[in-house]
Amino acid sequence: MRTGYDPLDFWRRLDYPPAAQPYSAPGLSTVTVYCRGDAEELERLLRPTPFLPADDRFAVSFADFSTATNGGFMDCGVIVPVRYGDLVGGFYLAEYENHSWSVAAGRELWGYPKRMAAMRVERDGDRIACTVAAEGRTLVDLEWEADDTAPEPPGLRLYPHLLVRAVPQVDGPGFARFDVLSRDTSPDFVLHEERRGRARLRLGEGLVHAGEHLTVGGVLGAVHTVGDFASTARHGLPTVLARLA
Repeated sequence: MRTGYDPLDFWRRLDYPPAAQPYSAPGLSTVTVYCRGDAEELERLLRPTPFLPADDRFAVSFADFSTATNGGFMDCGVIVPVRYGDLVGGFYLAEYENHSWSVAAGRELWGYPKRMAAMRVERDGDRIACTVAAEGRTLVDLEWEADDTAPEPPGLRLYPHLLVRAVPQVDGPGFARFDVLSRDTSPDFVLHEERRGRARLRLGEGLVHAGEHLTVGGVLGAVHTVGDFASTARHGLPTVLARLA
């Protein structure tokens, strides 16, 4: 081994910083569509996780992190309320981003189930269109238009984020590390603008798992928010709720 080698030097081989480094995204623009799901389908999709469904509704969010201080990216997630013991929060059934470094950072640091995709957002006055595509398939096709008479969105428990950080064994069928985490950046978010609207949403096959289709039973509400996101030393780092391996 190299004499006097410090493993922390290996950070220079990675394209993302350590978890303890705060970052922010001023003026974060997010479209969130609240959907009615199928309770049996959601339970089946959650079966490989340690979480139980807490609702038959879910949210699809598309966030433009192009102003992020750690490097610009876009993010699209499907978040469902789940229960872990007495704690209710949001679990990402699926999450996509458009840069390999941000995918690696989210998965390796905290267990967000991020995957690569081509992502596009178009703005035309009070209309926002967002698409997510991968491997020749459109996974998310979303159109939102401002309408102050639209229904108030339902109150879903999407925070804290409940996560699984699973590190596979290098020489076996199990996991060398399996942590259940809780992360909540919402206390540091500063909201500047929120508008109700109406949305059209189509989800493609394979969004969550190959061969699986996530049913949208109806759109219950849709909002566009603009605000200052921050992952701070106080609220950006997760808490380990349990270590299962």
